[in-house]
Amino acid sequence: MPKLPPPLLQRLLTEAFAALNSGRTAEAEAAAKNILRQHSREPNALYLLGVLSHQAEDLKTAASFFEKSYKADSQNVAAIAGLGIVRLDQNRTGEAERLFSSALKQQPDDPALLNNLGLALKRQTRLEEAKKAFERAVRRDPTFVSAQINLGDALKATGQHDLVIEHYRNALKFSPQHAELTQNYGVALIDGSQLDEGANILKDLVARDPSATRAANILGAAQINLGALDEAEATFQKILEGNPGDIDTLLDLSELLSAREEPKKSQSEAILEKALSTYEKWARDKNAIGTMPFFRLAKGYDRLNRYNEAFPLYGKAHREAVRIGERGVRRYSPSAQHAEFDRLISVFLDNPPTCQGDPSYKPVFIVGLPRSGTTLLERILSAHDAIVGVGESMALPGALQPYLVKYGDLSATLSAMDEDDFKQISDTYLDEISKAAPEAQFVVDKLPSNFVNTGLIRTIFPNATIIHSRRSLLDTCVSIYAQAFTEDLGFNRDLGDIGHYCKEYVRLMRFWHDVDPTILCADYEAVVENAQSALTPLLSKMGLSWQTRMESFHQQKGTVMTASRLQVRQPIYRGSLEKWRKYEAHLGPLKNALGHLSDPDCDPWA
Repeated sequence: MPKLPPPLLQRLLTEAFAALNSGRTAEAEAAAKNILRQHSREPNALYLLGVLSHQAEDLKTAASFFEKSYKADSQNVAAIAGLGIVRLDQNRTGEAERLFSSALKQQPDDPALLNNLGLALKRQTRLEEAKKAFERAVRRDPTFVSAQINLGDALKATGQHDLVIEHYRNALKFSPQHAELTQNYGVALIDGSQLDEGANILKDLVARDPSATRAANILGAAQINLGALDEAEATFQKILEGNPGDIDTLLDLSELLSAREEPKKSQSEAILEKALSTYEKWARDKNAIGTMPFFRLAKGYDRLNRYNEAFPLYGKAHREAVRIGERGVRRYSPSAQHAEFDRLISVFLDNPPTCQGDPSYKPVFIVGLPRSGTTLLERILSAHDAIVGVGESMALPGALQPYLVKYGDLSATLSAMDEDDFKQISDTYLDEISKAAPEAQFVVDKLPSNFVNTGLIRTIFPNATIIHSRRSLLDTCVSIYAQAFTEDLGFNRDLGDIGHYCKEYVRLMRFWHDVDPTILCADYEAVVENAQSALTPLLSKMGLSWQTRMESFHQQKGTVMTASRLQVRQPIYRGSLEKWRKYEAHLGPLKNALGHLSDPDCDPWA
């Protein structure tokens, strides 16, 4: 069949892309295939079919068409970029990075390519490089909202919270009415302890756009974090006036009411039943399942003691996150984790870093596994008039990050750092916590993952208090599995991975206790049983005594940003003790990974 004359070919391509852009996908596909019957290697028609296949989520076919388009025209940047986007969707981030870098050689200042390169780098946790790519994209086009949001995320991930606020404030100058930018600005203010201002930004957004349900949900959650429970309840009720079947809001309101006094507490179960009934109707539509808040629903079933219905939903949530390539999902490698902790232990055995260290007694670090009771411990301690809690501060990881970029992993970094480096980290850290609590005698930082940094902490702060928050390993592991963390932890998607990481944590913390007997311990079960008895010896080590006001820790004002935000606004309860037994029938992979540590009678710290 003779090839189409160039003018006719151009007209057919124009019509095909016009059909694509107006949503007439069947027409666009037919037009592209008609062109390819006469021009089998026509790059633009191949590219168009790649776009259509990608829209249909047929990633393998989309990749094939983009590759054919590029082979037919090596200057076709759109085909290279299209293939890069497919590789991102397939979580083949290294290949995506190479493709976007190749396309940028031809179009070095293209904002979309720079933004996509940033995404590929970020998913490889190369955050500093990702940030630079997003910054270049924003410089080229300040109105490019996706790049502005991605840059804000990257700044937050690197612990630069002051810059996050400044960034969103500047971004809104170019897109002042954009809802997501406004929402992110409000959240950044709240994260940066500008609580009232952040809540007001979100309030104004919701007032301006009553359909902004997501922003209203965040506002309600922020009001809970602030302890403004009446305002949060009113916010959720307002959402439900316009959308009575909004599952997120029903679950939020039910959870809030369950933490309040009667008669509101008794209303909680009826609202929860409505939320679950709504979910069950939606779940019959297979296309809707992927949008369901599985973690929240599982917790709803849990609260109704329907454990065998709850547990599979946790698994579904994790599998769904991996399937759709949720941002930040990382594969856990047991051998790599073991080797990482081996190297860290070797540093402190063979050639421990030395420096004079800052003599300050002000920092108090609560370390341990997530979900091990760190929030409860911080709230009780910070009820003391000499102690201020700053939550899960990113100040130490943020101060350490530039050195990790320079030297490599933590063990290599600690081996390479000199006295000036250590001083820079301690000075930066003290500056950060002093901003939050300038007059406090002690400042509690309860970022659990700092257990990995215990050796660094003791090196730069020889007089700091380090408290190891410990809890039943089975309870801790089940709680990790059942929690929707804001950032993927790397090991939290699989029961076996959680069990392995927990064993590695026990190994590392045993080592820290051996080399540093001044590390204090607070056992969750003992704190729940009798907080005064459990914590008085710990306070004594800090030169303090128990205060009666600590018994009313749950009445404190102020923000709580963790998953325990409602629990710690109630008196101590014992409902979480031995919670793992409710799910015991499902815990085979976890117990196998934990080995002898899964025995409830085993003391991992003996």
